[in-house]
Amino acid sequence: GSSVLFLTGCQHFTQPKAAVTHQVQDEKHFNLQGKIGVRTPQQTGSAFFTWIQQQDNFDIELSGILGVGKTQIQGKPGEVTLNSAKTGLITAASPEELLERATGWQAPITHLTSW
Repeated sequence: GSSVLFLTGCQHFTQPKAAVTHQVQDEKHFNLQGKIGVRTPQQTGSAFFTWIQQQDNFDIELSGILGVGKTQIQGKPGEVTLNSAKTGLITAASPEELLERATGWQAPITHLTSW
């Protein structure tokens, strides 16, 4: 079977108030809000998301995902966690490992921040 993942969103940039030398550091600081769609042979659904990225740390909140309700995903180097009413707390070393543990899906998602 195959899986298809659709991701849409809006990115909000804040004008840096510091000197030009700090702009490079701000490239890994962003807030995204949008909607994500998932289609697998077993199910189809969507969720709204808010993604806050600060350097290598992130906080993603999904709401309405496939009828599950609110899901919180947080990450820092070497540790990623997912917490929802359906799954409880799941911890992994990478976003890919967490996705596979939580859903059984495989996707190269570590580099989404570069999109």
